[in-house]
Amino acid sequence: MIPLMDSWENLYFWMEGLQSHEHLSGEAGKTGAVTKMMFKIRGRDVEMTETVIRHDFPDCFDADYRSPGIFSSVKNHFEIVNEKCTRWTQDCDFQCTGFMRVILFLMPRAIRRQSHKPMQDFKKFAESRSTT
Repeated sequence: MIPLMDSWENLYFWMEGLQSHEHLSGEAGKTGAVTKMMFKIRGRDVEMTETVIRHDFPDCFDADYRSPGIFSSVKNHFEIVNEKCTRWTQDCDFQCTGFMRVILFLMPRAIRRQSHKPMQDFKKFAESRSTT
């Protein structure tokens, strides 16, 4: 699982709406790296900046994400259960400003579902790769 996840090329297969990424600073994908990511979400272009806080595969990958009105800190932990199974847990902290703060307050379940969607999409992608 980890090699599938630790690849920019693979992100396009499972991260819905990802249009492009541009490395800005640091060693690409490693602790301290900064990357600009462009998404198409519900017909809108959204720019997000990822800053890698800790890149320690196979155990963890932590990053901060910024886009207009939203800051999120995401901590991913991986536990190898066996050679065919890895448990992935994620802790997310969202901070919003302006109108996004209202949306977070009014629709917390929708935000929670949206934060789990990449995990579900990655699971489908990884399982489809293991059968080939």
